Amino acid sequence: MHKHYYFRDNELNKWLHIYRQAKYFIKWYRNYTTSISRIELQDEANEANRIIYQHKVILCSLDEESRIAFENLCKGTPFCKVNYQIFRKINEVWNEVVNENEKNKIKNLDIAKFGLKIKEIRTKLGITRAEAAFHLGIDESTLKTYENGTRVMNINTLYKIIQLYFLDDLKKLSKFSK
Repeated sequence: MHKHYYFRDNELNKWLHIYRQAKYFIKWYRNYTTSISRIELQDEANEANRIIYQHKVILCSLDEESRIAFENLCKGTPFCKVNYQIFRKINEVWNEVVNENEKNKIKNLDIAKFGLKIKEIRTKLGITRAEAAFHLGIDESTLKTYENGTRVMNINTLYKIIQLYFLDDLKKLSKFSK
């Protein structure tokens, strides 16, 4: 006898619905939007891409049988058609990937925001770009690329900037994370 399990509307089910929307949004975004509307929709596109990335991570984390079941759920198969043990595996992996603690998540530095901030601090301190570049041991044009956010600086230059601009707390840099 085959048992069917019926699940209440849960977070995974809601995420699956959002995943399907994200997939269609990205397809539409890439194929049918103008460059102006793409700029306006960039935040939504980033969020949709984040959800699609979560989907890929979940797929890579599952065994073959669970992966097939998860793909079927992503296509709209009802939960009641999935074996309970497989559902538990899927739900466990999904929780690890999607519901990770945001506080402990490692973030990337937003170099554009950081560049604007170091330029702002430099000008408030009354230091010219040429003076700052001299003290940092880099070319003025290199400092300009850091301030414009078009180039990532190495750790030694970052450490020198922290000293030169009197940035005593590295936690202040977390304001510039993505």
